[in-house]
Amino acid sequence: MTLHPDLDAALVAFAAAPERVIALDFDGVLAPIVPRPEDAAPLAATRAALERLAQDPTVHLGLVSGRAAGDPALLRAAPPSTAIIGSHGAEQGFVQEDGRLEVVPPVLGEEQQALLERLRERTAELTAAVPGSWVEEKPTAIVVHTRPVPDAAAAAALEQDTLAQLGSLTGVRAIAGKRVVELSVAHATKGDAVTLLRTGFPARTLPEGTPLLYGGDDVTDEDAFAALVPGDLGIKVGDGETRATFRVEDPAAVGQVLARLAELAGM
Repeated sequence: MTLHPDLDAALVAFAAAPERVIALDFDGVLAPIVPRPEDAAPLAATRAALERLAQDPTVHLGLVSGRAAGDPALLRAAPPSTAIIGSHGAEQGFVQEDGRLEVVPPVLGEEQQALLERLRERTAELTAAVPGSWVEEKPTAIVVHTRPVPDAAAAAALEQDTLAQLGSLTGVRAIAGKRVVELSVAHATKGDAVTLLRTGFPARTLPEGTPLLYGGDDVTDEDAFAALVPGDLGIKVGDGETRATFRVEDPAAVGQVLARLAELAGM
């Protein structure tokens, strides 16, 4: 697989900047999407490229995921010094030099906590009638998963019912992804994560105009692409409409992009 010449030229220009931010979604970008989320892992070549990039002090790595920041799967892709922004921007974490993850827990008000409990109860009722579906609890959200449901029509109906009955509740931000519906009581987005990483989170101040590369595959990543500015680089993974300038086919191609950036950095 060879990178498109236009994309390669953009990577060369990106790598020439004094400092760079590389922010990436996890599922469908660094790791192939699998039936059981807990089984997801980055491709070996991708992990190797990330480790090479992490050795460059002018490269700042960040993972931006709908998963909770403390999800063990994210740590499989994150070398030391990687920022991890979870729950679609609502959680902030950082992998320390010894590999331990430090997460700043989100603070919810009483109304948000009560709403989260209501969502927990109602999604349990909805999924009880659809074999294979399950509910994930996050610090700021409740997520209905339908990927394991063998009946595609039943899965689609559950997603629609969840959105119709709970997505419109005051204080809820409904996020429909690939065979998942997330009901969040915190209204952060992956665009907020991009803005945070651009500042040099967690402990650095980056020069003004430092370019940022973002790679994502899902509809929620469009918020991140919308937050990019001239000089940044957006890469959509897979099919679907997008604001990103470039597109690659799959996570294997993302690994090629990262390996090329490591090569350009001399790592």
